[in-house]
Amino acid sequence: MKETIMDPAGFAKEIQIPLYNEILEKIKSRYQKKGGKEYEREIMSIELVYNVINSKTLSVLKLEKLLKNLHHFYWGLIEVNYDKKKIYESIKCIKKSRTLLKKFWINYRNEILAANNSKEMKSLSREARGRMISSIKKCSKSLEYLRNLVITMSSFPGLDPYRKTLIVAGPPNAGKSTIVSTITNAKTKIASYPFTTKDIIIGHFTIDNGQVIQVIDTPGLLDRNINEMNEIERKAISALKYLDGLILFLMDPSKEAYMNLDKQINIINDIKSIILNKKIILLINKIDLLNEIEIKDVEKAINESANKLNFEAYYKISALNKKELIDLINNIVKSNLLAS
Repeated sequence: MKETIMDPAGFAKEIQIPLYNEILEKIKSRYQKKGGKEYEREIMSIELVYNVINSKTLSVLKLEKLLKNLHHFYWGLIEVNYDKKKIYESIKCIKKSRTLLKKFWINYRNEILAANNSKEMKSLSREARGRMISSIKKCSKSLEYLRNLVITMSSFPGLDPYRKTLIVAGPPNAGKSTIVSTITNAKTKIASYPFTTKDIIIGHFTIDNGQVIQVIDTPGLLDRNINEMNEIERKAISALKYLDGLILFLMDPSKEAYMNLDKQINIINDIKSIILNKKIILLINKIDLLNEIEIKDVEKAINESANKLNFEAYYKISALNKKELIDLINNIVKSNLLAS
């Protein structure tokens, strides 16, 4: 059975990928002439190089295991700025170096033991150390690439990609933060979203049957036209398609809205083009600020766009009415998320 990695950031923080220069400095700092027979000294010198490189690169094997068991969501985040093929080519380079390292260690140790004189021993020892160091030097760029990857992974948001999830979207000032703070518990967390200057807000909503649902809001990401997003932001958003969830899109029909309804509808289309195969529920917020005629106009605009938007349903709400809001989210979750 495949091992499940629930907190890749925690694992990544325990992985220390060395740079080539750091390996070299470690070898130099430990290298010293010792007493004993000539062949013992020369064997010890190549054993030192072998042990340093071998122990320092063990972290790459740990990284490989972590990546092997990573959820698609986190791979989606990785591939925003890193090439998957290059990651595994880098790992392959270091694994090849480790194989050569062991081969050099065994072969040269035997050759030194069979050497005829001191000069030959020293020559073999020098050659062995050079070839060992050269083998890892060829992977210097790979080590740097993997170190940067691990640093990035250590900042991954601490969400559970296996948990049912509500993804909250909508234009600025539509009431997203009010809804998230209303339905989630006091343990809402704010964490950096990789590769952007934005944050991801993670909370948990307990529905009336006791099941806990994850709630995610990404301020500054899911609230504008796709043409205003850079490539990094679009890729970061696309990782959300791997979560088991649905999208709650808040619309702001009030006169003080940040953008008109047509632009808000366009955002919904953009989200659907980036986050594939996700149900979308529309929540028309601030309904208490509209009169009956204005409400009908809003509903008409929504219904005229229904085929284009392909949303599951829409509801008129006021985020200020806490009880009605919680009851509504309960019903939406049970009928659209838990039933899927």
